[in-house]
Amino acid sequence: MKFNSLFIALTFSLLASSLSADVVVSAKVLDRAGNGTAIRNQHVYPQVALESGETASLHIGEVFRYQIAEKPAEPEEGAEPTEAVQELYAEKKIGLNLSLAVTSDESGIAYRGEAASVVVNGVSDAGSSFGTSEVVFYGKVASGEMITVQMKGANGTAEVIALHFEQR
Repeated sequence: MKFNSLFIALTFSLLASSLSADVVVSAKVLDRAGNGTAIRNQHVYPQVALESGETASLHIGEVFRYQIAEKPAEPEEGAEPTEAVQELYAEKKIGLNLSLAVTSDESGIAYRGEAASVVVNGVSDAGSSFGTSEVVFYGKVASGEMITVQMKGANGTAEVIALHFEQR
């Protein structure tokens, strides 16, 4: 397997930046193994501060880099053609990918999110196989409330994502 472990993202990254926040979202999610599967009883606790209307994303896992094709290499200008090949690669975020948008007002906090569990099922000379399980969730809560999102992970095991919302 070819894993590109340039980073393991354990914090929410904002798609829009701000200095003050309307809503603080704290999460409790399972950590991930190198192939993207959830590690039982090993949690991480990321937190993000969002302005109303902002979206945040979270990736816990690695970036899997895999070969998708080969093509003849382009010779340098004026050089003789060779039999060299250029390998083409694609990348896929494996592990847990979570996107969450919030809006807040005096009546509470509305949220909409998407979570995907992505694992590597197998790698061969002919290609790479991935398993994916996705869930979309939405609702409205009062400040200080917590929700749990339950999903069947890509490898078939139950996963729970806990999210706590605090209005500032």
